[in-house]
Amino acid sequence: MSRLIVILFAIAALFATGSCVPSVHGIATESNIIYRPELVGSWVSDDNSAAWVFSSVDELHYMLELVTQDGTDGLFNVALVELEGELFLDMFPSDQDFNWPLKSYYGLHFMPMHTFMHAELSEDGLALRMMDPSWLDAKLSQEPGFTPVIHENMTALTGSTAELQALLPQLLSEAPIPGGGFMGGDASPFTEAVPLIRGELTPMEGMDPAEFMEFEDMEEMEPEQVQDAAPVTAP
Repeated sequence: MSRLIVILFAIAALFATGSCVPSVHGIATESNIIYRPELVGSWVSDDNSAAWVFSSVDELHYMLELVTQDGTDGLFNVALVELEGELFLDMFPSDQDFNWPLKSYYGLHFMPMHTFMHAELSEDGLALRMMDPSWLDAKLSQEPGFTPVIHENMTALTGSTAELQALLPQLLSEAPIPGGGFMGGDASPFTEAVPLIRGELTPMEGMDPAEFMEFEDMEEMEPEQVQDAAPVTAP
């Protein structure tokens, strides 16, 4: 077994609850990287839970600071890539964040790996969609040779850059898989789009009293009950 496979197995649990598909290789090359100045700036989710702040590095690459309500959730080197007329982000954890890997979404990149998002970009709007690991797992169960991966508690792409460049546009036309998603729902190659608008993240007010009641109820439970009751969340 190769050293890469051993390392990937060792960190599998870190990705098990994440809603992204990690990749050993990236998709950005000199021939497909593009620069869109309108991407630079702060983009906020419609529920004001997170901000995606893009800054220009060298008029070819970007630095992304992902900010959540409880603080900065990591820095990423980002390339904007065009494949068959579609835009994708190639994200890779930056070594400038000395808190890595202690943050939640950033912590999923404990072993620095690429993640990809489909992007729709305009002057005033940005919509991002992650690859859905549940769809990929379901697809691989139907067609084991669909794409090169390592699969043990997580699915990580191991295809070459050229293979990935061919794969991502293909996924946009792949049909949903009935029953392949969370709780038996349909699974699509990419998650639903997260719409972002230009703006700054504003502090939220305190937690709703009903939410405090939930925590109080959990305090009365035995430790093993709390563990069973705690929801599994993804970034």
